[in-house]
Amino acid sequence: MADAVTDAQKSEKTYMLFKRTRKFIKYLDDALKRIDNETYGVCKVTGQKISKGRLEAVPHTQLSIDAKLKRR
Repeated sequence: MADAVTDAQKSEKTYMLFKRTRKFIKYLDDALKRIDNETYGVCKVTGQKISKGRLEAVPHTQLSIDAKLKRR
């Protein structure tokens, strides 16, 4: 019985990691598209440039820190 629970937990953990990785890859693909169409580093809410520090911390971000904080 305990082995079945452990196996289920491992399967769930693996699935969650897979979903998280797939989501991150999508973010990276979207960032590459923005580089191609020259909109990388531009906030999609404000239209202003995203700070270099923010892009270094979160290279796939689409929002400036101000826009991100206002979304909360």
